[in-house]
Amino acid sequence: MKSKEVIATLMAILAITTVVLTLLYCLGESASLLLAYEEAVTVLLEILVIVLHVLGGGVIFFGALLLGLRYFREKIKEPFRPIEFLHRARFLTVGLEIFIGAEIIHTATARTVEGFVLLFLTIASRSFIALFIYLEKKWGLHQ
Repeated sequence: MKSKEVIATLMAILAITTVVLTLLYCLGESASLLLAYEEAVTVLLEILVIVLHVLGGGVIFFGALLLGLRYFREKIKEPFRPIEFLHRARFLTVGLEIFIGAEIIHTATARTVEGFVLLFLTIASRSFIALFIYLEKKWGLHQ
């Protein structure tokens, strides 16, 4: 089974379980089961947020390490030649996209003002970095 199929299957199971438990709750059958289910989903989402933060940080760290190694290797070969590494800045934007996903999940589960502010700052920093990369590409081609 492919990973997309596994994720789709898990999402379908989660959706069906949610519908069944919501119907049971509306019928007054088992409110404690619904509360336990909600608590379990909240814990799983918190774990997912932690995993996404580690993954995003790992992508940014790997990209920075790769860029640093390539920069030093190129500067040792030809110290005065300008280097075009702009396409490697994608590591930073991908890492920030992962952070944005984690913050969206965290904000949805925590529902605090601090979470919303952190989400806003993450999105704003990703937008500014994307703008700077775009402007560098645009102005770098005309020189």
